[in-house]
Order: sequence, then C-alpha cells, then structure tokens
Amino acid sequence: MEIAQEYLTKLGFTDFIHLKKSDRDGQKRMSWMNVINNEIVAVRIILIDNKWLIDYISPMSYSTRFNTLEDVVDFINSSIK
Repeated sequence: MEIAQEYLTKLGFTDFIHLKKSDRDGQKRMSWMNVINNEIVAVRIILIDNKWLIDYISPMSYSTRFNTLEDVVDFINSSIK
C-alpha cells in the first residue's frame, strides 16, 4: 500500500533534514515524534523509488513492533484517539 505524503503530514510527520551537512545525502525524509506511555517514540522514514520506508525508530523496543510503514500508521492512528 502506497501512503501519500499529504496523509503522513496529517498524521504529524514533518520534513526532516540532518543538522550536519556532512550527513545530508539528498534523500527525502520525514519524521514523527510523540510521547507514548511516558516514552518518547520517534520514527523517521525515507522516500526510495517513490515508496516511503522506515529509516529509523527509537526506542529500539518499537523496531520489532513496526515492520512496515503501515504498522507505524496503524500505531499512530490508535495512539492519537
């Protein structure tokens, strides 16, 4: 399932640019962050071949929960209700 950038923005994803210029690689990225169960949860996604893929998850305990971006979207939808 392809997820549109506009939908990701509505969920709270924002554009992401590495602070250090040396880390910038020209790839389009977006990030989302929220406090869930007293933990800061952060997800960064990257656009590769017109498809959004998970690039980074923190804390690591969430990486086993999120196998696909659809898992992340479902989690965000359930946590913001």
